[in-house]
Amino acid sequence: MWEISMDIIDLSKKSISGKIFNSKTKEPLINAKLTLSVEQNGSTKKIALISNENGIYQAELNGKLKKIEVEYIAYRNLKIDVEKL
Repeated sequence: MWEISMDIIDLSKKSISGKIFNSKTKEPLINAKLTLSVEQNGSTKKIALISNENGIYQAELNGKLKKIEVEYIAYRNLKIDVEKL
């Protein structure tokens, strides 16, 4: 099973952006599914997005980012607990 890697290029209270790629070959993963868990006003909201043709993703957060999950067919899911970084 292949492994997913993720670069976080920009992370602020308002936005996140970066790149999703194959851990071994470094090739971008096109249309990888990202699910962001964001805390807003005491509740958790999930934001779903897809990486573009270069593996790039970006999203507005409007809250505190808690977790990131990345899925791609035939790859092991990547789960990141942002609070532990």
